[in-house]
Amino acid sequence: MELVNFFNSVGKIVSGSVVREAPKRFSRISPYISTISSFDGVMIPGRLTDTHPDSLREEFDISFLLDKPVYPVFRRLYENKGGLITYSSLNFVTTDYTPLPPSDPLKEQPLSELSGIVGYGVYVPRFRLRTREIAEKYGRDPKHYEKVLGLIEKAVCNLDEDSNTLAVEAGRRALVHSGLHSKDLKEVFVGTESNPYAVKPIAATVVEALDLGGSYDEGYSCGAVDLEFACKAATDVIKSAVALSEYKLSGVPYSMVIGTDNSQAYPGDDLDYSVGAGAAAFIFGKRGVIATIEACESYTSDTPDFYRRDQERYPKHEDRFTGEPAYFKHVVNCAKILMEKKNLKPKDLDYIVCHQPNSRFPEKAAQMLGFEEEQYLQGLKVRMIGNTYSGASLIGLASILDVAEPGQLILLVGYGSGAGSDAYLIRVQPPILERRERTRRVDDMINSDQKIFVNYEFYRRSKDYT
Repeated sequence: MELVNFFNSVGKIVSGSVVREAPKRFSRISPYISTISSFDGVMIPGRLTDTHPDSLREEFDISFLLDKPVYPVFRRLYENKGGLITYSSLNFVTTDYTPLPPSDPLKEQPLSELSGIVGYGVYVPRFRLRTREIAEKYGRDPKHYEKVLGLIEKAVCNLDEDSNTLAVEAGRRALVHSGLHSKDLKEVFVGTESNPYAVKPIAATVVEALDLGGSYDEGYSCGAVDLEFACKAATDVIKSAVALSEYKLSGVPYSMVIGTDNSQAYPGDDLDYSVGAGAAAFIFGKRGVIATIEACESYTSDTPDFYRRDQERYPKHEDRFTGEPAYFKHVVNCAKILMEKKNLKPKDLDYIVCHQPNSRFPEKAAQMLGFEEEQYLQGLKVRMIGNTYSGASLIGLASILDVAEPGQLILLVGYGSGAGSDAYLIRVQPPILERRERTRRVDDMINSDQKIFVNYEFYRRSKDYT
């Protein structure tokens, strides 16, 4: 029997019902909508995952969903008694929030002299929480936190989402944007600090969910590794991905780097106001390059500004270290070293994007380096989605690439507590223009009129579940 993969196909809902009394293993995500959707005449059962459970508690009319276009997504199903999580690609979302771009592979692309970005994808969850609700919950002044942190809303995972599912969705969109066949990817790096497992890589899940590297005896011819360096694990490994594509004997023509986090925070802590959820994936190679990597630099010191001891659930931050000598020292010095090495002044660059633990820090860092608002504003996304940790600076970079013109120069500066920074000089190339129909703009997701606002209780429920 031939297996058919509908993962990049759009179907439509033909029937459905609300499940209010779910089996025990699904009780944490109930009530939910169970549907049957038609994909080219093939009827496939699955759960509709982009609905708010609380909206289903009263009488719910399923008829408005009939004939709605949907596509399959990778989501959590349940967790067994031993703690092993079961995932499935037979869950559905409507195309209202994130329409699925064209996914047909492109013809072989021209060879670039320098390695660089071949494609990228971002996923920000549909659910959002207004940060003022957190302040009101704990009897604090919301205007104070909006002023100090510069945060208005943040992205919140659904009850069946975690860093694994965020990574798969971002990786899937990067693959679509690149126009590559999944078998062309031979290495996956994932940077995160919120893996649902202490021992078990997200990267291996991404490989299997996206069928990367080509299947062989129920496995895949693709390397996979997770990395940890607080919020800079993904930006750090960009140079490794570039090096693999430059080294002919590596056997890795294309590799994927993903920054993904469903960031953790103790309830009511200052971090609780800022942590968000989201992921960004970038594919690197030498063919079909839309932005070349022209230089890189790193800067590291043992500065314990933010940490989490083994077996502790939530991280801690040392207040006196958070700005200086942690974030600003590393971000500013790393950027300065790279700019001096390349003999560049702020006026020579079109954009800068820094790691974004809040809105104030990256703004101040850019200003300390001599950049103007129009150079850093496009990449500053933390205000409306929160701090996505390993995905933060990469989501900002993707937002810049959504609008940048060929020839423009971008300075990317990541940061991770502990502490270190990595800086990259990126030059936009002409092929980026023809790829834009194959992606979903970051600003479109952030400002979508289809986002769903949730309350603080739902937000904590989703954090504590994952």
